[in-house]
Amino acid sequence: MSRKKKKLSDAGAPPQGLWRRLWPYALVFSAAFALRWLHILEAGRSYPFFYAFAGDAASYNDWAQRIAAGAWIGGKVFYQDPLYPYGLALIYRFAGYHTFLVRFLQIAMGSLGCVVIYKTAEIYFDRKTALAAGLASAAYGLSIFYEGTLLKDGLSLFLSAAAMVFLAPARREPSQGRWFLSGLCLGLLVLTRGNAVLMIPFLLAWPFWLCGRALRRPALRYGALFLLGALIPMLPSLAHNYLVGKDIVLTTSQAGPNFYIGNRAGASGTYEPLASGRQTPEFEAEDARRIAEFETGTTLKPSEVSRFWFKKTLREISAEPGRWLRLLAQKAWMFADGFEMPDIEDYYLAKRFSAVLRLPLLSYGFMFPLAVLGMLCGFSRFKELFPLYVFVAVNAVSVVMFLFLGRYRLPSVPALIVFAAFGSLLLWERFRARRYGFAAAGAAFLAAAFWLVNRGKNEKIAFYMTTSLANLATHYQSDKQNDKAISILREALQMDPADAQAHFFLANNYLDMKNYAAAVAEYGETLRLDPRHSQAMYLLGAAYFYQGDAKRAREEWGRVLEIFPSHPQARQGLELLKQRRSAQ
Repeated sequence: MSRKKKKLSDAGAPPQGLWRRLWPYALVFSAAFALRWLHILEAGRSYPFFYAFAGDAASYNDWAQRIAAGAWIGGKVFYQDPLYPYGLALIYRFAGYHTFLVRFLQIAMGSLGCVVIYKTAEIYFDRKTALAAGLASAAYGLSIFYEGTLLKDGLSLFLSAAAMVFLAPARREPSQGRWFLSGLCLGLLVLTRGNAVLMIPFLLAWPFWLCGRALRRPALRYGALFLLGALIPMLPSLAHNYLVGKDIVLTTSQAGPNFYIGNRAGASGTYEPLASGRQTPEFEAEDARRIAEFETGTTLKPSEVSRFWFKKTLREISAEPGRWLRLLAQKAWMFADGFEMPDIEDYYLAKRFSAVLRLPLLSYGFMFPLAVLGMLCGFSRFKELFPLYVFVAVNAVSVVMFLFLGRYRLPSVPALIVFAAFGSLLLWERFRARRYGFAAAGAAFLAAAFWLVNRGKNEKIAFYMTTSLANLATHYQSDKQNDKAISILREALQMDPADAQAHFFLANNYLDMKNYAAAVAEYGETLRLDPRHSQAMYLLGAAYFYQGDAKRAREEWGRVLEIFPSHPQARQGLELLKQRRSAQ
């Protein structure tokens, strides 16, 4: 009787070893979710940009609300990548406008992404490497930060990891479903990061390399399924752009302007607006079109605008090829550098408002040298590890060819973390095996690489903090907290008195407060530092206008039109002065 009871209880027990197989997944997910949950709880109470959006976050939020309200098609060819705002719109449409819910879903997705990275490392390497990679991704500070913002970067990181994990088993057990799903994830990634389209031909070639000539027919089948999966998300974007603009644009029309910004004569390699002072998404497409149409003297479709900027850039490159090659080298170094180049939202500023981000989390500057070591040590398995190398190298090259911001590296991060886990454990194993020559060489390489990629990091943080503080001040200005905004801008100008944008924002606050004399002085200082700042010219004219100095207002607005002939606000200002003069 007791024996029968034992059999019955055994029948209801979980399969032997189930917990042993599942506990690493649970550990990685729990660690990742706990850190991200604590971060968004605190950031929701203290981080100014958590609910007050700026830059791309504001653009995505506004776009998503319009879509959720019924504008599913829209009236323009896509200029920004569409997947993230459409995803937001689905949440807003069915769950209401709850941006904290968006963050919750994003950190859940990011935590699942850490499990996906664990699985990828387990398939390519072993369980120890997988656990190291999973926990490293859970504690990667930049993913914790970006998954708590209303930006597409957490989604791009997850889709990169998902595309990799479906490809991982293909080298051992080719599966039509896995090839299709990997292509689908990559196609979705293209709608999040347009430069990811460059990975498709490389990964499409992999099944032919894996299968060889003897298995060409299966390779064709796998390649076709991969390509089909990639095209399924992109074809609706192509159809949308043709429907609304009668223009053939696969995803977005911003490639040409971005290529120009990152490669023109005098470029820094990072983002700078086409028209100074108009560095927000609502101006970018308009300025790209306006300048292109003025220089060509004809009306242009979005694809033609993009081609105009490509051609303009190539002419400048051909005139100074040496200058361009030096710029490419500079951007390549930016990709390797441990400093996280900020956009509107600054990881280092966010640390002021988040105890989680102030923890000794994994940084890019610590992870990247380990990843390079792993890539060097894994090169003997290049064919087998080919997708990992593609996700690092092709994303790096595409970013370097266009323009650089720190968050543009995120699609490479899942592969980099897997390589970093492999490299660090391999070095430790060689040391334990008393292979001191290899261990010493690896340690020396890491010491040199850590020093190189983190050199001058604190100085760069301080330099860019002025811009980040200026962006924070715009939030307080929009919230009618002008005194707080002015205090922050003065802090920024103490750090860098020559920051033209900080002077410009300070002038804007004075203009709001009707302190026109102070506004005139600060707009003047902005133009001394940046003589082509079109908005400063226009608003200096506005400050003179409010002071009652029509002559100086006319001079400033006329100067704007000399440099930017199609500037609409300056034209309106001159027209207003003309009407007032006629009425007198």
